Amino acid sequence: MVKLEALGLVDRFDVVVTTDTLGFGKPDPRVYLEACRLLGGEPHAVVCIGDSLAWDVLGAEAAGLRAVWLDRGGRGATEEVASVRDLHEVTAALDGRFGSPPSHR
Repeated sequence: MVKLEALGLVDRFDVVVTTDTLGFGKPDPRVYLEACRLLGGEPHAVVCIGDSLAWDVLGAEAAGLRAVWLDRGGRGATEEVASVRDLHEVTAALDGRFGSPPSHR
C-alpha cells in the first residue's frame, strides 16, 4: 500500500491486498483467496497475471485461481503453466488456455 500511495496510484484500485494489510504474503493461498473475497469473485473465475512463477503463478494456482506467468525474460514455459512474454499477449493466452471469456463480463 505504501508503494501505491507514494506513486499516487492507490485511488486507482478498488481492492488492495498486501502483506501489510493481511500479516502474511504471497505465495500463501490465503492472499489470493482474500483478494477474490474482496472482489466478490470465485477463485476458479479469477485470473492472476504475475511475473514470479513461484510467488504469483504457483501461489494463485494453489488457491484455485487460473494464472498466467509474465515471463519477460523468456526463461521457459511449460505445458502446465500459461505464459506470455509481453502484456500485449495476455488476451491470446487467456483465450487459448482458458477459452472465451464468460458471457457475464
